[in-house]
Amino acid sequence: LLGALPGARPLLAWEALEPVPALDWRPPAEPLADPRVSRARTAEKFLGWISPDLFAVHPMDATAPEEDVMILDKVFMSGVSESTFRVPSFGAWLEQQDQTPAYRWLERCLRHLQLQRSADASFWVLKSPHHLEWLDTVFEVFPDITVIQTHRAPRVTVPSFCSLVAHGWGVMSDTVDPREVGRYWLRKIDRMLSRALETRERRGGAGFIDVDYSELTGDPLGVMERLCGQLGLPWSERTRSELEGWLATNRQHKHGVHRYAAEDFGLTEGEIDERFAAYSRKFL
Repeated sequence: LLGALPGARPLLAWEALEPVPALDWRPPAEPLADPRVSRARTAEKFLGWISPDLFAVHPMDATAPEEDVMILDKVFMSGVSESTFRVPSFGAWLEQQDQTPAYRWLERCLRHLQLQRSADASFWVLKSPHHLEWLDTVFEVFPDITVIQTHRAPRVTVPSFCSLVAHGWGVMSDTVDPREVGRYWLRKIDRMLSRALETRERRGGAGFIDVDYSELTGDPLGVMERLCGQLGLPWSERTRSELEGWLATNRQHKHGVHRYAAEDFGLTEGEIDERFAAYSRKFL
């Protein structure tokens, strides 16, 4: 939705898959004529074939915005591997690494993409839960950013994310233990939110804007108008029209209903509530 704002430059899926073009690349007359787009569409179709239910969990479109964590994954410094494979030793290793070189790589790729397709964009819109764990580094590399953090009850978000991971593991493995997924990601998400809270406290909240998920889904245009005011972006009839058009073609459950429950992963809502009590008191 933020990427639909006039002047916004979201990272598109085909760019995330191949941020650097071939040596003989030349700018096409139309961006969608780039050969990387057709390759991304092929990958999208293949993924839909091997895991048709995945799109209800995490919609994917070769020409739509995608998470920039995919660029970090190209230097093996992202949680993509943890969400796709059962690799606990890699996850433990990743938590001990200095993320600065990876975020410098991301910055370099974004600059490269700007050179390839600048259009009339004036600001980037990026998104990934992965950043919660490394916000100190994110602000070091991108000092002028504003982090818009959405908030939703962990008793909902934790099993939702576990469901995404279980689907991801299922694509790459013959067997998936949902209870293992639940235990692993309960700890991991707790770590991510705890580190994000620590960064916020060190910064005195500077650089953050909070959005309640229920407010966003209940009144998306109202939330966007407020955000534009907070970000110093213009709000006009054109802005409203652009966002209404996006909402009309990207309705919730467009790809199917995502169903999940804490019990599916050996967890209870009470256990999750207790684990994230401090976070919930502060933001919910």
